[in-house]
Formats: sequence, C-alpha cells, structure tokens
Amino acid sequence: MIKRCIKCDTEKELTEENFESKAHGQFNNECRTCRAQYFKDWRAKKDPEYLRRKALKELYNTTIEWYEQKLCDQDGHCALCEATQYTHRKRMGVDHDHSCCEKRGCGKCNRGILCATCNYRIGQLEAVIREAKVTPQPSSWTEKAMRYIDSYKVLQ
Repeated sequence: MIKRCIKCDTEKELTEENFESKAHGQFNNECRTCRAQYFKDWRAKKDPEYLRRKALKELYNTTIEWYEQKLCDQDGHCALCEATQYTHRKRMGVDHDHSCCEKRGCGKCNRGILCATCNYRIGQLEAVIREAKVTPQPSSWTEKAMRYIDSYKVLQ
C-alpha cells in the first residue's frame, strides 16, 4: 500500500519505517523524515542549544558551561595545537580517556577540548602507547600530547 506525505508530497510505502503509526492501526499523514525535521526545527526555535546540550550530556556526561569554561582555560584553542572552533569545519570535541569509558564518558575522565585532527591523532597515539615504549622528539606534537595525557592521569 502507498501513502503520500502531506509535507513533502512524496509517495512512500505504508510501513512503520516510513510513517509512524498512531492508535487503531492508523498512520500519521507526515512521513518520518518530515516529522523528524519538524521536531528538530521546533526544538531549535525553543532552545537553539538543545541538541548540543543533549549530546554533551549523553556522550560525555557534561554541560555546555563545562565545555565553554574548558575552552576558555585553553585560551580558545585546541589543547594540543593552535586550531580554534571551526578550523576543521566543525566545533571542537571533548576528549576523554577511553581506558576509563570506551564509548560514552562518565564525566570524570573528560580531559580537554581538541580539534578533529588532534582528537584523531591522540587516539592513535594512545593505541601505540599501550603496545610500545614511545620516546618523542623534544618540542614535538607527540611530546606535547604525552604530557597532556600524563597531566590528566595525575588528576584522576
């Protein structure tokens, strides 16, 4: 059976994947895609920071206020390089110790704010450190990253 979405005017197969079901075997008149976009837009009007606040809470058990304070403590740039917000076309991310919490942070193991490049590189460095002894060159990114990691081990 086919149903037409009243928002996007697209015909889609009448399934749970395409249309959310209501009571008594009826389906919404808007497809799931349009309905999801509506609620996303609605939340953005009510609270523009809703999705950001939700992500920080769910992923790192922290707040926007913690994030902003940490970024301020880092003089507005990545903890390991001079990159600032949107240098890599997106907001910098929260770094946390994956040996404490692999996927979602507990909040206690949050370290700093890193740009996308440094966040990726520090993850690779930590994997290498677990398997080998690393002796970085003086004044290198690796030396700075190892000092950064060690400084948070002392705090935990």
